[in-house]
Amino acid sequence: DLGFLCMDNLPPMLLEQAFLLCEKVEPDKPVALSVDTRSGALFDPQAVLHAISSGASGHDVSLLFLEADNETLIDRYKETRRDHPLAGRCSSLEEAIRSERELLQPLREQASFVLSTAGLKPRELFSRIDDVVLTSEGSQAMRVEIMSFGYKRGIPRESDLVFDVRFLPN
Repeated sequence: DLGFLCMDNLPPMLLEQAFLLCEKVEPDKPVALSVDTRSGALFDPQAVLHAISSGASGHDVSLLFLEADNETLIDRYKETRRDHPLAGRCSSLEEAIRSERELLQPLREQASFVLSTAGLKPRELFSRIDDVVLTSEGSQAMRVEIMSFGYKRGIPRESDLVFDVRFLPN
């Protein structure tokens, strides 16, 4: 929605070629490339880091790392009824998630931004990604969101500041 050219689930070995291709086709268009463990044996975190450091030379490259806690991931796999990409190598879903965290740790350590998706609805996730992308593009505008909520369900997770203004007339 922000005008990016997007490619999802690229094997890391193709990242450098993707950078070159994007440079030739639309040199001024921003690009979002996605890699994850779904590429199986082709997935190599070191290849991702190498592609970022060498293949994208002369370009402003940011690494956005999305994560969630174990409970959230387990719930998501149950809801979608999909197998975890590492399920064939592990005896349980919990072990697959743990193995994936270990595999992705080098990318997390080098990430420009780490975003937890736990508890976020799709619209909230889009909003958070927009915030990260727009901030990394150089926009320094302060974002203020005013939200009304009922204390019955607790304070919203995404809130940074909460002001009780129940004393004000409607």
